[in-house]
Amino acid sequence: MLSPEMESDLKAKDPRLWQRLQTQLGLAVQAVTLLLVVGTYSACPLTVSWAKIVGFADGVAIKGRPFKEGSVIVASWLLIATVGLLLSAATGGRRHVRRCFDFRSIITFAPAGIGWAMADACEVMAVARIDPATYGVLSQGRLLSSAAAAWLFCGLQQSGLQWGILACLSCICMAYCLTPDQSQPNAERLFEWRLHHESVQITEQLVGALFAMCKVMLSVLSSVYVEMCFKSGAGEPTRLHVQMTQVSFSSIIAATTAYLFICGVQNEDPTQFFSGQDGSWSRRTLIVAAMYCWREWICSYLFLNFVLDMTISLHQLAACTCAGPHLMSSVHSLH
Repeated sequence: MLSPEMESDLKAKDPRLWQRLQTQLGLAVQAVTLLLVVGTYSACPLTVSWAKIVGFADGVAIKGRPFKEGSVIVASWLLIATVGLLLSAATGGRRHVRRCFDFRSIITFAPAGIGWAMADACEVMAVARIDPATYGVLSQGRLLSSAAAAWLFCGLQQSGLQWGILACLSCICMAYCLTPDQSQPNAERLFEWRLHHESVQITEQLVGALFAMCKVMLSVLSSVYVEMCFKSGAGEPTRLHVQMTQVSFSSIIAATTAYLFICGVQNEDPTQFFSGQDGSWSRRTLIVAAMYCWREWICSYLFLNFVLDMTISLHQLAACTCAGPHLMSSVHSLH
């Protein structure tokens, strides 16, 4: 499961560790790591959708805005920086902490940090307006974009099996999009809920789709850039917690800028960081921030130790996991 470069390097430097990874237990550890990534990719939009629930109508959840979307992303990147600094201090002391503030490395990772933060903000904004299944369908564009970018910038080509899986997923997603939705849309349920609470603003799914596509574009470009930095040696030092701390500095600035911009567009008070149009921060909001923090860590570990085409396959599995139950229910409604 390791990339060829990583496997050959590990075999030369630490043959005992390489042999352990070839055992059943070693393969199981690698498989668990990859499955964690799939689960994390699937859980993030589902967690945001769950945290957005403000009430129920006829047993159906109503999604509102109990928190400002940009505030969660700012909090998640602050958490990433905090975890990175603590790990640096615990494993390397002052020497690793000083390397976290290496200006040259911070500038090297700045494009990826800015892109990831903006992509996270777009994802939260998208899931706030469309359901996780629709978001999973739209995010399928990331698969083709990642494959094209990997081929263009890294010289990676996809296997016939991977293209076959992608084609099947595309057909299933088209079937989902063509299935008529006979239930009352969330926008109408939210409108009725807000009428009861003296608020009449309605969000549109078109805006959510645009945010989803922006998320796809930013995520693909940032991931390919990080892949190139990790594998080319340009992103020294090689300690993951040091690199993540360096990335987080530009991400915090970008996430804060996005938060202020969103507040300005929506005529909201940015000083009310922990409140939204339909409520305030709760335990669910903290879980969302923690989930995004965990996703950045586990996915960066994947980019550092695995090849990008394997990551594309994981995106396919994550999209199936996120949209699968909704797709099956939609196909069942056709009969």
